[in-house]
Amino acid sequence: MTYTYGVAIPTNGNGEYLREVLESLAALPTPPQAVAINDQSCGTDVAGICEEYTERFPTLVRTTRTDPPGAASARNEAIAAIVDDVEWVCILDDDSVILQLPEIVSGASAIVGEYEGRVASTSSEPFALDGRTIWTHAIESATFLRASILRRGVLFDENLGTGGPTPWQSGEGTDLLYRFMQEGPIMYDPGYRVKGLDDGQEAFPISKHRRYARGTGYVLRRRAPLTQQLRALVGPLVRAVKGQRRLNLHVFLGRLEGWEGRFSRVELSPWVELLLRYPAIKRLVSTLGLQDCLQCGKDDAHVKGKRPVVHVIQV
Repeated sequence: MTYTYGVAIPTNGNGEYLREVLESLAALPTPPQAVAINDQSCGTDVAGICEEYTERFPTLVRTTRTDPPGAASARNEAIAAIVDDVEWVCILDDDSVILQLPEIVSGASAIVGEYEGRVASTSSEPFALDGRTIWTHAIESATFLRASILRRGVLFDENLGTGGPTPWQSGEGTDLLYRFMQEGPIMYDPGYRVKGLDDGQEAFPISKHRRYARGTGYVLRRRAPLTQQLRALVGPLVRAVKGQRRLNLHVFLGRLEGWEGRFSRVELSPWVELLLRYPAIKRLVSTLGLQDCLQCGKDDAHVKGKRPVVHVIQV
């Protein structure tokens, strides 16, 4: 490996795993030249852990910016602390460890890789992401970003993502990668591997799925082509027919809320919400050009080759 890299870690005080994360970074065949941790907790645990590891890295910085709150602003603050000193910045969560570093592809704006149990590809060769795979083959905590692009101000949108100040509680990584894609190809490297230290057994409550879905819908409307919006918005409805009806209806409603850019704070049955949101669904149908799909065969103009074909992907 001939490139220099730093690691940006957001944390809300996860001392249980942070020490293990830093230990794993120090033990890599090529440790990072710099580590920056943005600590949004109110305790002293993170400060103490950072003190323990100060001598293990050429640079280890702890920052404490908390306004605005959220993972996106924490990542931006950590990036700012090290971006001038390295060629690449690795984004890593405070409960994830790198198993294998990526191979850098000349001209790539970013490198993404496998996150065990959540993101993987059947391909054994690197490939460039497109408007579809950017949703299915990338996750923030398995991402290397070219520092020269970050230095130009292409950063996480702090109005998006977990813990942020808006209802759009996901999508900050995909939003950023869409903008990085304009600077050069984003490569998926199957050899770049990250895993979470959490056992992953804790089930997300439906309310969390709904909040994440709002962020997805917001970024879809903002960045994705209409065909991608269609797949992502119709997908949960198709899955609702097959099973987990309540969950998938909430995911659909959350994505619709994000797509519309507004949401209700009142919790109702998803069936009641579907009825109340009929005007929004009509706008969705009109905007995405689905009127013909709703004719249900009434119009013989749906000749072969002209009828829309919907390939549903699980975004």
